[in-house]
Amino acid sequence: MTCGTRGNALLIYLTRRCELQGKVFTVKYMQNTGGYRGAYLKSDGTPYGPQVDFINVLAKKYDFKVQATAIPAELDTFLKATVSNSSFTRCLAAVGMGFLDFCIGSFTETAERLSLAEMSPNLFHENRYIFSRLYVDTVWDIIMGPFKPFAFGTWLIVVVVILSKITMIF
Repeated sequence: MTCGTRGNALLIYLTRRCELQGKVFTVKYMQNTGGYRGAYLKSDGTPYGPQVDFINVLAKKYDFKVQATAIPAELDTFLKATVSNSSFTRCLAAVGMGFLDFCIGSFTETAERLSLAEMSPNLFHENRYIFSRLYVDTVWDIIMGPFKPFAFGTWLIVVVVILSKITMIF
């Protein structure tokens, strides 16, 4: 997935639910990408596949909408003549120019593509992407960071077990 503005705006949005609510993102789903784990288009143009499902889960969780959009024909023709024959590279150019918010598909990073738009980090070298916080709000967030992976109840159980073992020793 790629984002159209510097600083990976989509990553920032995904960490701030209140800024996402009601937003409509224009996206282009790349056709037949990523093998069994990719994004595909049915003959009627309907997107499907694991990457599409992933975006739909995020959209539902963070209450935003995804509007599948094609690159305008005139722009696509211009980009084909001036940027690249690759539909993937042209999609990134459209993102960089602001015609799309992001592209969904399994992209290979190239110098040309990275010069056109930012790409989210690759996960497991499987063309899967994960979103994370870009910043830390306060010192408290830094202190509590190591404890965030587990819920309060889990930490309570850990403390109770450790204290009961200590009392058994003494």
